[in-house]
Amino acid sequence: MNVFKTALIILFTGISFSLQAFENVTLYPQSLVSTGDLDRVWQVMDRAQRGEKITIAVIGGSITAGAKAGKPELRYGNLVAGWWRTNYPKAEIVFVNAGIGATGSNFGALRARRDLLAHKPDFVVVEYGVNDGDTQAFAETLEGLVRQILKQLNQPAIVQLFMMHKGGGNAQEWHGKVGRHYGIPLVSYRDALWPEIKEGRLTWESVMADEVHPNDLGHACAA
Repeated sequence: MNVFKTALIILFTGISFSLQAFENVTLYPQSLVSTGDLDRVWQVMDRAQRGEKITIAVIGGSITAGAKAGKPELRYGNLVAGWWRTNYPKAEIVFVNAGIGATGSNFGALRARRDLLAHKPDFVVVEYGVNDGDTQAFAETLEGLVRQILKQLNQPAIVQLFMMHKGGGNAQEWHGKVGRHYGIPLVSYRDALWPEIKEGRLTWESVMADEVHPNDLGHACAA
């Protein structure tokens, strides 16, 4: 595994997977769909290492908003922000959750300036792989959101996170085309967990609270 893949995998391992359910399952490699261009990620890490103020933001639907998480600090976004706080103790880490349930990237693009960009995020996780359909039309609305983020003067880094609904479906094929075009790192919860569920090494109920929303362990896996 090359250094870029290793670095991006480490970036998303705030939760160690030492939990018993995952003792014999190697999930990290298959979760990484594409490393993309990591320059912006490195820039944010360098600033965090220097002790600067770093704003971590997430935008998406009800999964991002935290539906079915036992408490706010167990949402995947909070866990990602917690990873930054743990690994960069000198930095001032600010967390912004711009998730709104039952909405897709079309609404995300519409409200991005008010709910996301007004906070001047440095690192953004975009999660619309479940609420969006896997179609060109939704890829275009996602692109509208992505372009708004990328053109900010502070050059925020973006990571796309692909969750899944029961049956293993999501919008990864079309959303991934957008991410690859713009060199965005792509991380797939679906690719990590769905094969394990299909092979019977993991149950749906162990990581999911219903047909769409992860439970606390699922949020930890997403982080």
